[in-house]
Formats: sequence, structure tokens, C-alpha cells
Amino acid sequence: MDYRELEPAPIAALPLEALRDHLRLGRGFADDAVEEGVLEDALRAAIDAVERRVGRALIRRRFWMPCAFGAARLPLAEAEVEGVDLAGPEGTEAAAGWSVLREGDALRVVGIRGGRDDRPSVRFAAGFGAWEDVPKDLAFAVLSLAAAFHDARGAHVRWPDAALALAAPWKRLRIGGAA
Repeated sequence: MDYRELEPAPIAALPLEALRDHLRLGRGFADDAVEEGVLEDALRAAIDAVERRVGRALIRRRFWMPCAFGAARLPLAEAEVEGVDLAGPEGTEAAAGWSVLREGDALRVVGIRGGRDDRPSVRFAAGFGAWEDVPKDLAFAVLSLAAAFHDARGAHVRWPDAALALAAPWKRLRIGGAA
């Protein structure tokens, strides 16, 4: 199921200095502000790629997901349901009667009911917390991939083998194709 980030991680939450150190970049030059934008883009792309690969949000933020009546499985682990809404992402009308079931590291929202013309959606927060709370192996995978993105500057990037190996144990296993 597709989901949308409601509020992106603020730039202050991104490990820009860690990436700068990882790349062994200098500091105090006139073009540092330009380089910071490139580093931010590389980090956001790497965080998104790692999150999609492992099925987990790294930095805690809020999301919105349309769903069907009945039940909805949250697409990210380390999640917490904030509410079920009817009609749209702004929460114009809160749904009642739903509950949350834990299935391993996944959450399933059940009992979603509404009128025939209602469009249900789930609001949830997901992530380990601040960057410092992200497991070190996932953090290093992000920095390695961000370095590859930074070096390629828009060209096709192959995941570094080390980043793949570090992310692999965190990948969520889904069996049965449950929604």
C-alpha cells in the first residue's frame, strides 16, 4: 500500500556533519552553503532508498496512508497509529471502532468502518527516533549510499556492497501477501 510522508525530517535532524566527515570534505570554504544542499539531497535520497529497502522508517516522522474498509497493514515497522480518518488526510472526521493488532514487527488496523462514500485513511508515526537512535549498521548503510549518490551527482548509482550487507538483516520478511 502506498503511503505519504506528512512532515519530512527537518534539516537539523539529518546527519550532515557525519556525511561530511564520511566524505572527508573540508570546512570553511566560500561554497560550503552550495555543498550543504548537495549533501542534504544525497542524504534524503539515501534515507529514502534504505527505508524502502528495509520497510522501516529511520528518523521518526508522521505518515498518511489511504486504506480500504475492514483492515489495513501498516507498510513500515516501528510504527504507532495516531488515528483513522474518513474522507482524507486532514482528518476531517475521525473513525470510531477500530483497533490495532501487532503481527510480529508489523501493525494491522482492524475494524475500519464508515459510510459508502467515505474514503478511510490511517495516520501513523514511524521510525527509530532521532538520527542518534538509528541502529549503527543502518546509519552506516545510509552514509555509504549517500556518499555514492554524492559522488555520482545524478548518474545511475549501484548500491555499495557494504550498504547492501548492512541493510539486509533489517529487511522485513512478508509472507502471504497480506495487505
